[in-house]
Amino acid sequence: DRIMKQLWQHSVACAYCSSFIASHIKCGIVREEAFSAGLFHDIGKLLILKIIEQKKKFYKILDIPDESLHEVLAVLHAKHGFMLMKRMKLPKIYPVIARDHHLKKIDPDNTLLVMVRLANLICHKHGIGMVHDSNVDILETEEAQLLQISEELLARLQKFLLSNPAITAFAGKV
Repeated sequence: DRIMKQLWQHSVACAYCSSFIASHIKCGIVREEAFSAGLFHDIGKLLILKIIEQKKKFYKILDIPDESLHEVLAVLHAKHGFMLMKRMKLPKIYPVIARDHHLKKIDPDNTLLVMVRLANLICHKHGIGMVHDSNVDILETEEAQLLQISEELLARLQKFLLSNPAITAFAGKV
């Protein structure tokens, strides 16, 4: 339950963050499309958690340590999110983002993917979700540079993100 809440908080935060970026830079991406991409980028984690939950009910004794669960989610979620979204027949852009949002090499022409990756990094920097990496220098990331994010825009985005009731409502419950 705790991990599911963290996943939801992270997904909602990435959605708002991606939408904010789309609204503030001239890139031709519709705000709603960016929101959806941010919301669904980790759908593979939800699928894996649901399968584990079903197996636990069936076997009644299946217990997975958090560390192992996080590792499984990290390794498998992109591939399975991609497959799930393809089966759901979602527009091609969404499964590609689910599949590629952790690749080491960025496709600089896929602006929506770059946005979601940046949103993901911002959430990680602020510990929104399961990952917390306060050492990330957002403005030095390839994503921020590709999108030409200014220090002022990043500050506005972080303020928006950290004061958004849809995200902060989960803060004490996770």
